[in-house]
Amino acid sequence: MPDAIERLPADARARLQSFAAALERLRLEDLPMYAVRPVEPAHGGALERAQAAAAASGLQGAVEEARNGLTSYLERAYKDASFRNSGAALQWGSLGTMEERIRIASSLGDAGTAVVLWDALEEADRSEMLGEWARLLP
Repeated sequence: MPDAIERLPADARARLQSFAAALERLRLEDLPMYAVRPVEPAHGGALERAQAAAAASGLQGAVEEARNGLTSYLERAYKDASFRNSGAALQWGSLGTMEERIRIASSLGDAGTAVVLWDALEEADRSEMLGEWARLLP
């Protein structure tokens, strides 16, 4: 586990691990349902307040490591799926467009930020940043 994540309080680490474990159980084909397009300006405002909360709480490193870890997981999952599905079982492009993958990664990164900053965020901002990804939390 990366250093900044390791230094998180136990409840924050457990929440992030639970979130990541739930993510790993999802099918790639289902990810677009979780990455709903954010509504502006509410989402942008929530992101700005999250950046300020990360700076004020000294959790910028943990946020960055969580975002990077979740994005790396997505990259590996798509890469593995493309190798497994290179035969005739799936049609070309069935794993989504590059634009869709970027949208999923961005949305997942915002959710990961909310999971790390849970106690430092107002409930409305946390909810805005999590969106449908909140269904992965207990």
